[in-house]
Amino acid sequence: PQRRWEASSLMTDPTPTRPQPEWLSPAQLLLDPGNPRLAGHEFALADQDGILEWLWKNKSVNELVDSIVASGFWQHEELFAAREEGRLVVVEGNRRLAAVKVLTDGSLRTRLRVRDFGPLTPEVQASLEKLPVLIRPRKEIWEFIGFKHVNGPQEWDSIAKAQYIYRVRQEFGVELPTIARSIGDRHETVT
Repeated sequence: PQRRWEASSLMTDPTPTRPQPEWLSPAQLLLDPGNPRLAGHEFALADQDGILEWLWKNKSVNELVDSIVASGFWQHEELFAAREEGRLVVVEGNRRLAAVKVLTDGSLRTRLRVRDFGPLTPEVQASLEKLPVLIRPRKEIWEFIGFKHVNGPQEWDSIAKAQYIYRVRQEFGVELPTIARSIGDRHETVT
């Protein structure tokens, strides 16, 4: 029997029933002004260029650009987006989305003074036309994102971690011991 997919099942059930991603144009997706990587900066949803420029200058988006130029966008690396203010805001995958936007927007490359990476192969171009996106409310995916970036393979810096934990506590009312357990905190990061 199929069961409803939940973010927590990503960590507790080895074979969760997963939703299938929607395939969306990068132009339909917005960068998240609430991304913990932006801790200490005040961006609004409308400030997409400012968010992208900050990520480019401070979070090694150029390395993702190089990787995508070499082998295309990895289709198994879904983005997670939440419907907010009537738009799709990428909650997980902002650096990847920024890299795709840089690769697909010549005027953006000019503004950011991105070095010329040469023409994209037809295969790479095709991989950038539609991206795999799982659309879920933030409340359903906070555990997955927290595990990945607080104690998992792609850690945020300490300020980003603290901001994320604070946000989950404030917005979703989750108790600190539950947050710690859900994201696999074995180092007392949360408490």
